[in-house]
Formats: sequence, structure tokens, C-alpha cells
Amino acid sequence: MYFRKECGTGGTATLSGYPGTRTQDTPWEGLGCKTFTGSIALATDVAWGAFGIYEIEEITGSFVAHGSPQLKDVSFPNLRKLETLSLKNPDIGAFLDVQRLEELETLEWSQLWYSGGMGWRINITRISSFVIEETFITTLTADQDWDASYSSFRSLKTADDIRIETNPQMGTISLPELTSVTNSLIIGYNSILDHTYFPALEWAGSITLRGNGLNIHPASAARLDLPILTEVKGLFNVSDNPRMEEISLPALQKVDGAVLLEDNPTLRTLFFPSLETVSGDVLIRGNNLSSFEFPALKSVGGSFTIHSLVEGFNCSNYEKIRPLDIVQREAVSGTPHIRSMLNKHLGYAKLSVMT
Repeated sequence: MYFRKECGTGGTATLSGYPGTRTQDTPWEGLGCKTFTGSIALATDVAWGAFGIYEIEEITGSFVAHGSPQLKDVSFPNLRKLETLSLKNPDIGAFLDVQRLEELETLEWSQLWYSGGMGWRINITRISSFVIEETFITTLTADQDWDASYSSFRSLKTADDIRIETNPQMGTISLPELTSVTNSLIIGYNSILDHTYFPALEWAGSITLRGNGLNIHPASAARLDLPILTEVKGLFNVSDNPRMEEISLPALQKVDGAVLLEDNPTLRTLFFPSLETVSGDVLIRGNNLSSFEFPALKSVGGSFTIHSLVEGFNCSNYEKIRPLDIVQREAVSGTPHIRSMLNKHLGYAKLSVMT
């Protein structure tokens, strides 16, 4: 089957079997135009080791490769615009070349289990939906660009949604030029993840880190590093990360939703030096905290609860959470138990600090 001058019909062209007389490992080519109207899907019985389209600069729909066991390489060296790039294939892995791609709305990669690893070249700066889940991908930002091991989303600056989950070989997650995520940033169940680092991220709709680091070496620790993040417009949630020892948010000033920091058993200190406003609840529990500081906190719209698993948890920094209108102290089982009502700009908030 060959595309010639028709350049698509607006529907989905599904390719299967062998492309005419070409051999299994020969890249397929020959659309004969710059724009293909519609989508291209590879059937599960596609018998190419490598698939390539060399003339096309725009595909108005999607490119989909799901469950094609022979496929190893995909090459669109001149493609500049594509709506969706969807790969779900346990065997694809050698190389994906879309280095000239400038516009991509949706990236969906899942079940990429190829043991030899996967390299790619993608230079997009904006995306709507970015999903990488259930893969053996080790990094999003390799340093080298000279061979097939190069893999990078270094140029990505803005996204609507990002979800990176269940990638058991991904030790570091970093998008060095990412400045904003409009809706949600979710990072979950990456079992050896020890460093989450977004050095240019200024704001996000919501941020969730959950269930990461289960198989980190006992001598190692995990950390979240967002050095210039100033605002989260919804939920900020770091929970169920067994090796999370450090949360660095030196510039964070405002959270328009809730702050949830739960069940991070190696988290021992909290220091949010710039946080002034939380519109929802603050719930901190299930951590081995020995100290916490919120020196700039002025407004909490919901309840503020902090509970440490450490006996004799020091609540002295509670006094620095201001302004306090009514303070009541009482001892419960010999440990400090402090409750207060805070007169806030967003209404009254109940504060409890417990051990």
C-alpha cells in the first residue's frame, strides 16, 4: 500500500502487513506531498522493523502505533506539525526521530518496555497533554545529542497537563525550560525516582507527587526541587513517597487550593520561607517531622493540621504562624496539643498542631 498525490481523505489510514515488495527493515516512504489530511495508524501485524515518512511536514490528525511487535524505529525527519503522537508498544525502542517537530497537541507513550532503551529527538516548546506511563524510559533530558541514546524534552516550556507515572527505571524527572502547567502536573509510582527538578517552573494549576521512590537504595534519598515556583492555583499534594526527605520550595508564595503532605516517613523538616496564603486546608501528617517553619504565613482559608510521628515533636514554631487571635493549649497524653482560631482574610480557620 502506497500513498501518492491524494494526501489523505481526512479519516484514518491503517497500514498493515508488508508495504508492497519492500523488505521488513526498509523505511517506508512515498506520500508525495507536504501535508497529509487525516491520521495514520499502524496495524498490529505491521512487519517493518523501521517505519519512516520523509516528505511530509504536517499530519493533521494522529500517528498511532499500538502493539506492532516488529516495529523498532520510527522516523519523520521533516515533520513539523502533528496533533497526536501515540505509542503503545512493548517492542518499539531503538529510536524515534521527529527532531523538526514544532507543534504537537498530545503525546501518549505507554507500555514501552524495550529492554535496549529508547532514544528520541523532540524539540517542541508547547504541548496540551503530555503522558508517559508504564515505560522503561530512564530520563527525559539526556545530555548527549550525538547518537541514538539521545532523549530530550529540553525545549518544552508550557503544557496544559503533564502525567508521568509507573516508569520503574526513571530516576530523575526534569524539564529544564518548563515555566508553566495550566492544569495538572502529576508524577506518580516511579519506583526509583529520587530527584524531581523543574528549575524554571513558575506556576502550575495543581501539583501531585505520589507513591514515588519505593525501590530507591536504602542509602539514597529523594527530593523535590522547585526553586522559582511562586504559585499553585489548586491542590499541592506530596503523599506516600517512602524516601522523600527534602521538599524545596523557597519562592512559593500562594496556594489557591489545599496543601497535603502525608505519609512521607523520611521527611523530617519542613521550611516554606515565602508561603503567605493557602486558600484551602493545610494537612501535614504521617511524616517523621522534627521541625517545621512557615515564617511568612498570613492567611489560611481552611483548617491547619500538623501531626508528626516523632515523639516529643517540637511545636515551638507554631507561635510564628500569625496572626493568632485565640490560643488554647492543653496537654494530651503528655504531648503538646495546640488549637487556635485564626482570623484570616478568607474567614476563620482552625489550627491544630498535634503529636
